[in-house]
Amino acid sequence: MTFRVVKPFRAPSYWNGSGARISQRASKRSRYVTLSLTADFQNRFFGGACAEGFAQVEVGRAAEKGLLRISLCQSSTDHAVSISAAIKGSVRLKIESWDLLPKEAQPASDCHVRDHGEGFVILALPDWCKPEIASDLTSKSR
Repeated sequence: MTFRVVKPFRAPSYWNGSGARISQRASKRSRYVTLSLTADFQNRFFGGACAEGFAQVEVGRAAEKGLLRISLCQSSTDHAVSISAAIKGSVRLKIESWDLLPKEAQPASDCHVRDHGEGFVILALPDWCKPEIASDLTSKSR
C-alpha cells in the first residue's frame, strides 16, 4: 500500500486581513463604494456590533492621501452614513465614490488598520484607491 502525507490547510492571505474590505461598483448611471467590516473587526475597534448605527466616513487628502477614517456618530450628524447588517454579523457602508478613484468597478480588497481610537478607525486603502500608484502600475504594464 502507498500512502501520501496530507498537508494541513493554510488559509489564503486574503482570509487573514484586518476584517475591513473595500470595493467599487460602477454602472452607466452611478458609481459607489462599499466598505465591509467583519464582526471581529467591529468588536476589536468599536467595542461591539455597529449594525443599524451610523458612521461618518472621511477620505484623506494631501499628506493623508490613501487613508480613510470611519467614525461612529449620531444619526442627526450631517453626512451620516447608515450601517447595514450583512451576513455572519458583518456590516456594510455604502458611500459615494470620490474624485480620486478610477471610473471602472474594482474588486473587494483588504484595508489595513493604520490607527484607531475611541469610536474611530483609520484604514490604509489598497493601491487602486491611490491615483498616483494606480497610474504608475498601468503605465508600467504598457
